Amino acid sequence: MVALAPLFTGMTADANTASTDPVEQRIPFKKTEDASAGLLARVVGGLIVAALIGVGGVYLLKRYLPSLYHPTFAGSARIKLLEARRLTPKTMLFLIELDGVQLLLGQSADHITLLYEQPRTTPARHDD
Repeated sequence: MVALAPLFTGMTADANTASTDPVEQRIPFKKTEDASAGLLARVVGGLIVAALIGVGGVYLLKRYLPSLYHPTFAGSARIKLLEARRLTPKTMLFLIELDGVQLLLGQSADHITLLYEQPRTTPARHDD
């Protein structure tokens, strides 16, 4: 017990001096200034970066993996939509190609009409 007496007396002496000492002990990793503005900027910046990565990922998936987005774009399809043009809010023109034949279709509110059919042209042979 006598050997432990200096330890106990030292602790009480330090505790008494700490309470009367007006200078507070600083914790080395704790910042006392208000850092909420910096934290808010980092959070908003992180959300913007995450949103941009997400939008870029969706764009790349749609661009380079179209079969997942729309199955008719995968491989060679028999029907190809060459052009679509809206004439009025209820009428459209479609230029499609079906097995090498181009068709001009008109769509109104309740029906579709074949307007023009361009027959398949075979390349001319030159036998010289």
